[in-house]
Amino acid sequence: MRNRSEQKHVTFEPLTMEFEERSNEEYKGNIPSSSIHSISPLFVVFFVILLLGLFGLSLLLDSILPVPLKSADKEKYSEKFIAEEARNYLKGLTDFGPRVVGSYENELLAVQYLKKQINDIVINAHSNKKIKVDLQTVSGSYYLDYAPYGIVNAYGNVQNLIVKLSSINNNKNKSILINAHFDSVPTSPGGSDDGINCATMLEVLRVLSRSADDFEHDIIFLFNGAEESFLQASHGFITQHNWAGNCKVVINLEAAGAGGKIILFQTGPGQPWLVHKFSKVPHPAGQVTGEEIFQNNLIPSDTDFRVFRDFGGVVGYDMAFVRSGYRYHTKYDGFDNIPLGSFQHVGDNVLSLIKNLVNTTEIDNLESQDQTKVVYYDFFGLFMIVYTINVATLLNYSTALLCLIVAFRCFFTLGLRLNKEDLLYILITKMGIIVGWLLAIGFTVILGILLDYLGYTMSWYRNPWIILGLYVVPIWGLCCGVIIIANKYSFKENNSIAAHTQVQLSCVRLIWCVPLVIGTFFNIRASHIIQIPLVFNSLVFAVIHFSKLQYSVRTWQFLHLISTLIPVCYLMYTSVILMTFVIPITGRFGSNKNPELFVGFATLILSVLISSLFVPLITLVRSPLKVFYGFLITFLAFFGLVFTPLGFPYSGDFSSPAPQRFWIQHTGRAFYNINGTVYKQDAGYFIVNLDRNSPRSVENFVEDVKKAQSVNTLSDSELFYGMPILHPRAIEVLSKSSWISAEQPIIQEDVQLIIQNKENISPTLVMLNFSASGPTHMTIYFALQLGVALKNISLSSEIKEGPKWKNQTTYFINYAWGIEKRPLNFSMHLQVPQNWKHSILDIAVLGRYVHEVNNVKTPHFKQFLEEFPDWADLTPFLASFKMWKF
Repeated sequence: MRNRSEQKHVTFEPLTMEFEERSNEEYKGNIPSSSIHSISPLFVVFFVILLLGLFGLSLLLDSILPVPLKSADKEKYSEKFIAEEARNYLKGLTDFGPRVVGSYENELLAVQYLKKQINDIVINAHSNKKIKVDLQTVSGSYYLDYAPYGIVNAYGNVQNLIVKLSSINNNKNKSILINAHFDSVPTSPGGSDDGINCATMLEVLRVLSRSADDFEHDIIFLFNGAEESFLQASHGFITQHNWAGNCKVVINLEAAGAGGKIILFQTGPGQPWLVHKFSKVPHPAGQVTGEEIFQNNLIPSDTDFRVFRDFGGVVGYDMAFVRSGYRYHTKYDGFDNIPLGSFQHVGDNVLSLIKNLVNTTEIDNLESQDQTKVVYYDFFGLFMIVYTINVATLLNYSTALLCLIVAFRCFFTLGLRLNKEDLLYILITKMGIIVGWLLAIGFTVILGILLDYLGYTMSWYRNPWIILGLYVVPIWGLCCGVIIIANKYSFKENNSIAAHTQVQLSCVRLIWCVPLVIGTFFNIRASHIIQIPLVFNSLVFAVIHFSKLQYSVRTWQFLHLISTLIPVCYLMYTSVILMTFVIPITGRFGSNKNPELFVGFATLILSVLISSLFVPLITLVRSPLKVFYGFLITFLAFFGLVFTPLGFPYSGDFSSPAPQRFWIQHTGRAFYNINGTVYKQDAGYFIVNLDRNSPRSVENFVEDVKKAQSVNTLSDSELFYGMPILHPRAIEVLSKSSWISAEQPIIQEDVQLIIQNKENISPTLVMLNFSASGPTHMTIYFALQLGVALKNISLSSEIKEGPKWKNQTTYFINYAWGIEKRPLNFSMHLQVPQNWKHSILDIAVLGRYVHEVNNVKTPHFKQFLEEFPDWADLTPFLASFKMWKF
């Protein structure tokens, strides 16, 4: 390698000055303790404050909502969405309380209320508009392919309220469908899920019905009445209603939280023009990352959008509120906790989107439209960035190539060459960075396991800011600490600390290019999260190195920091949205999972991505160990907070709830042998433990919980330990669920399963006809004996195997009926071995009594529920469970 003085046309004075002033002894094996390029440890304090300020700015940008219009503004803004009008609609809807399928009075009152509001709108419609209203009562069945196990989904006499708005001169018979569900879960008034969106549809209908503009396409408003019972009413509409065949684009409105912005998290399939239309709404908010998480089944949930897409061939949009997910499906999801700005946000966007769609020509020829997937994300809620996956591929590969070119330029101008010594130096530098990340992974795993073992998991659940000190700070500290140690061995004798830091930053960019290229190769559209900081920083360092600014004292540092501000802000903004959604989910994703690892790894990925372009700057800091000790002290302080009241996860405060959820079934059980006689009968409280702390957290409050038995300690001679399973997903948490023996519940209408016919079609084929009756919500599941196979079932042309039980194949059927009782009749054909003399299957029927009229609790059950603390959100109901052998 040539000496710097031998290189021509380059000025090196700023870098060589420090070398001339010190003897070579200072540089043997150690970084200079003082340098014109070095910075004070106080700079780190100011820098951390800057990062906290950027994080605060991200929180602020995420929380900004549009100024709501009031009812007094109706005449002045006749073409605008009026937030206060929508809130008034919601007030009337939530006044009825929970609106559960089959809840008789509440369900009927909700439908009547919606019809009255629609009739008032119709009276004042513009003369060029025609409005048709239809109340659909529908029954049917289909296979819903949930992950990891699907179910046969059957329904009887559920309701849909449907409104079609058309221009008088429109003859195209093509429709835009907008959907929200008016039903709710049994214990929630359903303010956000999904009352706010029903109210939004009413106000959008009011505004559009009074518009003088002509619409080339019809607009159908579907107020569907059975979403919470596994997406049933939407299936009834899209497969059976006369207007369904004309629906080409759907706007599905949902909620997994309360308040905040409504976010586009799923679109298509294909049809990139849809996202371009959405990008023109007044307050765009959407992330393709959410789409990839959702469509890859990383979140155990689904929406009506899936039904419209799969059973109606409809394309469109799936949007949801996600902020304050603690309120989702709880008593806290009321009317008055939703800010008026949230109404304005969803209303402005939906109204604008419909106007963008209603006269578009793309709807007329969807089959000929481009099917390419797109990358989309909003830029701080100000505007949408949209480009196809082909453009994303070009951008990502170009960014990786730019990183490579800039890195080689950096290495060359700093005197590195393709020799063993310099390549080893670069390799050690890279390994120092990677080892820091690996140690951060190890730390996250160890801390997650330790807190779980100590019984102090989820300390951040109520106070998410604890994550900053508990995970973010030590992750950054470890990455810095490894670099401090690595500098002892990888620091090149003739390099200044500025040169060494620039080499480290180039190595960081090169390392991140690997997941960027891999993600691009596998068409992972969320790869833009890596591409954004890389392209910003690479472009700035291209300017630095091609302008020879790398030899400056402060200019290159300033440019580097400036280049990271926008991408860091964006990454923090994305992190806020993601963690706002993720953290509340840990309160309902099951006691079989360690939430510390779930949140810890999410934090790890985001923290490393955000900090990786800052951490090498530790090389410039005088006395860097002071910084490391500062990180360590901060972590220890936050670790101590875990064991204080601030680290208690839950809160029952209505203004800011963070409840612990409990599903409790007071269940009466009966087991029948092949002769039809009862061989076992008992009762108890079946508690589905929804988070890691359940039921340990309430043992000091609820006396009977101390007597709870873990389900996996019970006899396994019956199917699924003889437990009343609501859904095959519950199998995941079954072993962590609890059973408390108790008196028999008060059952007013027991479940019945009658075998109406058993016929041997052939020596190896048996047909069984069943009729199941009981309350409005039932689950039927059966396990085939070894050697028996299901050929078909009358409820669906498609069916897949459910979870295994002791090597037996199981299947699940969900059934709900609405305004009028309707037994479920079904048949199945089973393949059996010749001369089979044994039972064919075990079949169980679970009836759930979720309505107050038939949910009469025993005195002991009432006392049991009253003992729970106020921060516990209970979903209690009665259940009748019976199992037969046939």
